[in-house]
Formats: sequence, C-alpha cells, structure tokens
Amino acid sequence: MQRPILALAFVAVLGFFSGCGGPTPEKMYKISGSVSLDGKPLASGEITFEDSVGKAPATCTINNGQFEGTSSGGKKKVLVSSFKEEEMKLPKGVKTGPGQEAGAKSKVNFLPEKYNTATTLSAEVKQDGDKFEFKLDSK
Repeated sequence: MQRPILALAFVAVLGFFSGCGGPTPEKMYKISGSVSLDGKPLASGEITFEDSVGKAPATCTINNGQFEGTSSGGKKKVLVSSFKEEEMKLPKGVKTGPGQEAGAKSKVNFLPEKYNTATTLSAEVKQDGDKFEFKLDSK
C-alpha cells in the first residue's frame, strides 16, 4: 500500500517541477498610433510590426491616419503599405488575355519601398498602451 502512495507522490512532484500545461503564451501588448504621409493622415492602409526572431507579425489596419492592435514585446521592423487602384499596363506588343481585359484595374502599393519591402522604420514595443507616430514622405 505504501509503494503506490510513494509512486503517486513522486509523479506529482515530477509534474510540478516539469511545468504542466505546455509553453506559456506570449505576452501581448496593446499598441496604437498614427501614420501621416507628407504631413497629412494616411487615409487607409496596413502597418505591420515584424519581429526578427520569428514571432508572428502584428498587422493593424490604418484608418484616417490612426491604427490600434496588439503585438508581442521587443524590437520590431515596421512595414507600412497603402494601395490605390490603377489601370493595368501591359508591356508593348503584349496582347490582352483572360484576366487582362483592357482597362482592368489592379491594386498597387503607392508608398516608397523604404516603408515596406526595404523598410527603414523600426519600433520597440515595451508595455501596454505604447503609442507610435510614423511621419512618412512620398519622395
């Protein structure tokens, strides 16, 4: 009778020290801020806070120059994109085909690469309520 009780106590202590329940979820922080382009609020777009160590990025919608969302803590690369519809332009000599009707529209990111694919923007998320301000220029 004493052996099963001892074995049970051993398993309980082992479970306590091994940390039951799997990995601890990442702490998320509320973030918000503003994005302007040439001194005016960016009408619409997306802002992404990307971590360099492989954590999931946080993407927030920009409306009238304002955004809010949640992000894990730490230093982040910041990418901003905003799209406008443009008529698709086909290279000279290329004829239209399926999905390429004359006058068809496509969405194009009109912000300079230095704010998205080759971003120079960064931020550090430290605590709940962090506010960020990004002043972009179209040149």
